Parts: sequence; structure tokens; C-alpha cells
Amino acid sequence: MKQPTLAGLFLVLASLHIAWTGQSQSFDFQRQDDGLLLNEQGKAVLFFQQTPKSLEGKYSRSNYVHPLYDLDGNVLSEDFPADHLHHRGIFWAWHEILVGGKKIGDAWDCNNISWDVQRVKGSANGETGAITTRTFWKSTLTDQDPKPTKIFKEKTRIEVYPTSAFYRVIDFTIQLKPLLKGMAIGGSTDSKGYGGFSPRVKLPEDLKFWGELGEVKPQTNGIEAGPWIDMLGSFNDQEVSGVAIMMHPEYPAAPQKWILRAKGSMQNAAFPGNQAFAMKKGKWLELRYRMVIHRKEIGKDIISKLYHEFLSK
Repeated sequence: MKQPTLAGLFLVLASLHIAWTGQSQSFDFQRQDDGLLLNEQGKAVLFFQQTPKSLEGKYSRSNYVHPLYDLDGNVLSEDFPADHLHHRGIFWAWHEILVGGKKIGDAWDCNNISWDVQRVKGSANGETGAITTRTFWKSTLTDQDPKPTKIFKEKTRIEVYPTSAFYRVIDFTIQLKPLLKGMAIGGSTDSKGYGGFSPRVKLPEDLKFWGELGEVKPQTNGIEAGPWIDMLGSFNDQEVSGVAIMMHPEYPAAPQKWILRAKGSMQNAAFPGNQAFAMKKGKWLELRYRMVIHRKEIGKDIISKLYHEFLSK
């Protein structure tokens, strides 16, 4: 009798996990002075930063996730890393914030953009635990009027699924509504074009990237590597584990290019690239992403299965 492979065993267990996600799981929330912590079975999963946070008054930011924890409780994400002090955990931001073709701020570099997070709510429904937020992005539009003006309304939902023996799934749904006429967002105007959804995680020395078609080699500029990327390496100096990032195709220009970095930087699903994306006042733009935090090398079949499950939501 042919023995099942390790990858085959993972796939069977993953299928069982997906089938039983309706079972009651224990998610709870701890309100802290600067944000909200989501726990599962008493173990920290992620923290949402609600209040502004800065480094000696510089790079003030809020409205992001840090820390993000792995399945063993180790911190995966980084905040204020020495090489890029503006990077912060799991964040979504753009270099170019335009009104009437004029740049008014840089949310990536935390320049003349602030985030007024007015509501952060935790909820659990027996199947998932979720943090929902309501935020206003603000900017000082002219030197004559120093009072910050609301430029975007944001609604975000961060949903965590029950953790299996091998992985944890986290979905991000980010909605932005322009509050002014003639608004646009864009990535950096250089050849890289980076901007959008950006996880900043600790990167091991043996890091490798994998996509649908096999290993992916980072390049200076964005590369076409399919709808998901899996990062594999000895995270937190332990045995090989991984972080997968997926982009949902139901928004403009998908699949987007990936900007990948093996050392000292973030990973970026670059939207919209170095060309500005025009937005209509009052019309919502929705961006959706999934992250999978996993033990060992769970394989392309499981990652692909989780991606197609994401599409069916």
C-alpha cells in the first residue's frame, strides 16, 4: 500500500480544518490605551494600533497592525526598523496623495498625512474573530489653513480564522472613500512604484519566495509572480516556517506586481504602481488581501486551496 506523502497529509488535515471552521472557537479582545489586541484561546494573534505613535516626534503613524504574532507567540512584524523608520507592521499607504493633480502628502513616509481612528471594535461570531475600524485620513491642504482636512474615510475589517495545527488565516478588507473632488492615489513615481498593502516582517537569512510557478527571485522593480507569494525561512531562528500574502482579483489592475525584498524591507503588493489611480468623490474603493501564517513548508497545494477559498468569499 502506498504511503501518503507529508504534503498529502498536510492537505488532508487542511481540508478537515476548512470543513470544521464552523465549530466554536475562543476569540477575545483586550482594550489597551493605544489600541486593541485580538487573542485566540488566550494567545495573542495581532494588535491594532489606534492612537498615533512616533519616534521622538517623527514618523507619526496609526491605523496599522503591530505586533503580528506567529503560531507560537513570537512577534513576526517590525515597527520603526532602523533601515526604514517609516515602515510599520502590516500597513497600507501610498506615496502619492493627490488633489486636483497636486500632491498634498505622503502616507508611506508619514508626511502631512494623519489617521484619526475614531472607532475600533472587536467581535466574534463562533467562526471568526474580527476587528473593524472607522478612520478619517487628514492632511493640511494649504499653509494658510493649518487645520487638517478630512480627505478619506476608511472602513477596514481584519478577520482571523480558527488556527489549525499548521496555519492561521487572516483577511484584510480595506475600503477608502475620497471626500474631496479630483483625488488620486499612487505609488512612488520612480521605476519601483511601491505603495499599497505592505507587510513588514522580520526576515531570516535563509528567506526564499515561492509562487504558483515555483521559486521567485526578488528584483529591484516590481515583478509579475501571480496572485500569491509565500515567504519561507527560519523565522525567529526556529525551524522553517512561512508567511504567505494573497491579493484578491476583484479590484483594478489585478494581479498586481510584487515588490519583494530579501533583506531589511517590506513586501508590497504594489497598487497602482507609479501611475496615479483616479478616484471619484464619494465612491468606495475596496482592496482585499489574505495572509497565511504557517508552520513548516505546507506546500503549493494547500496555499492554492486557501487562495481559492479566499476567492469564494
